[in-house]
Amino acid sequence: MTMIDVAEVCAWAREAGAIALRHFRTVQGQRKADNSIVTQADLEIEQMLRERIQQRYPHHAIIGEEQGGDVTGHEYIWALDPVDGTNAFAFGLPTWGISIGILRNSQPFLGVIYIPVSDDMYWNEAAAQAYWNGQPIRVSAATDYDGQDWITVSSYAHLDYDITFRGKTRSTGSTVAHCCYVAQGEFGWGAAGAGASLGCCGSHADCRSSRRAHYHTG
Repeated sequence: MTMIDVAEVCAWAREAGAIALRHFRTVQGQRKADNSIVTQADLEIEQMLRERIQQRYPHHAIIGEEQGGDVTGHEYIWALDPVDGTNAFAFGLPTWGISIGILRNSQPFLGVIYIPVSDDMYWNEAAAQAYWNGQPIRVSAATDYDGQDWITVSSYAHLDYDITFRGKTRSTGSTVAHCCYVAQGEFGWGAAGAGASLGCCGSHADCRSSRRAHYHTG
């Protein structure tokens, strides 16, 4: 089994965060074919991460938000989202993050998520404990919520699904930030980098269709 240096991956995430912060609140976004936004920071960060990974783990596959990738037949797959929450980033909001996920045999194996504006680093070590800035974290132990504790992964959840929940829902604009806040016990609900961390702190990601998410197919 390949040994992954978690500290090194965290260092790469911080390097990516430094690139993003250089562009923050000055960047101009462009629309992609799917109408989502891409910025120069997205492109620079993904290229940097690809170079680091290819040099250190040349036999691993990489798939990225901007450049895609061929992952067929690989045991280890690195899933990169250089700036998760690009709209928030482009609008000058602080809730966006760097997501580096590693899948082993199509299952979450290791995740590193960095939120640069608040300098919050989340990671897990090979399906073990999840951490926030070096401190172990767990999801909330509560089983009933009072209507104030829910956070939606998608800003379009109210359009995509027939939701009957009558309490408040919140969306900060970044899926990985949502998942980290859930992992930290801040919210009752909130995927590759985040999926690994959620699983290691006692939670998981489900689709609204009631089936468990499959990371290799989306």
